[in-house]
Amino acid sequence: MHFLQTNRSKTELSHYAIDLLQELFQLIVEAFQHLTHPSGPYYKKAVSILNTAAMVRSCLVMLDLGVDQLILDMFQHFLTIVR
Repeated sequence: MHFLQTNRSKTELSHYAIDLLQELFQLIVEAFQHLTHPSGPYYKKAVSILNTAAMVRSCLVMLDLGVDQLILDMFQHFLTIVR
């Protein structure tokens, strides 16, 4: 992820790397659904994933990759939690 923090250019990544990142972000966003259940078995793991995603500024990378639907899904999970 350090490479992505210093050079967020999509053109610098191979198609294979872009596909892997998209899959990774899909899994990350899916993990956020566990944040709605604080007593659930996966809550602590989801919080850890959220902290890591925030530290590496993964939202910026997601925007660069153009995974708009994943970004919308992520914020829908967050809005569900807030309600």
